[in-house]
Amino acid sequence: MFGTLAEDGSRPSSERAKCSGIHKKMTQWLFLEEMAFVKDALETLQALSLFLQRRDATAVTANTEVDVAVRALGAMRQVDGTSAKRLHGEYEASETFKGVNVSQPSDRDKRKAEVFRSGFYTSLAENIQRRLDDNGIISASAALNPSNWPPDEDERILYGDEKLLAIQKKLAVDIGESNAILLKEFHELKCHGITGKATVYSKQ
Repeated sequence: MFGTLAEDGSRPSSERAKCSGIHKKMTQWLFLEEMAFVKDALETLQALSLFLQRRDATAVTANTEVDVAVRALGAMRQVDGTSAKRLHGEYEASETFKGVNVSQPSDRDKRKAEVFRSGFYTSLAENIQRRLDDNGIISASAALNPSNWPPDEDERILYGDEKLLAIQKKLAVDIGESNAILLKEFHELKCHGITGKATVYSKQ
């Protein structure tokens, strides 16, 4: 579109020059590469944000979602996300993207893209971990998720006790009883499941 506007003689020269500059920028391989990385990251962040806005989201379930987002962003440092894969596939086939000719990248452009890619995804992953778990509650709550409990009965009975007490302390929750009562109920949950039936809990 901007390429067409840049050649439109009915427009003022200043406007044509501006359109030409925008067209040149938007058809540079490095620019498109960086935008593809950003789009892939935004899709991951959007999924995490939408989950955290759900009314049924808890610290226990949030831990899993945060871990998924961090792992996905970490993987994108080496593996293409959907947008980057689409860009690379079309460019390698025709040196175009969405039907528009794209400038050929120099070796310097490729190095810049790799530096941007690594730093961008690393910073995002670290920022998520720091902002969403600055008090350690989300990471500690992983011990409360039954899917993380050890299958061995002896290991499971005491698993997560320290994490539970740490969460209780950080939240300053007054349970009205000693820690021994809190741990006893947690042990019962791990032994018999949430229904209280006398059957040992097992991971699905």
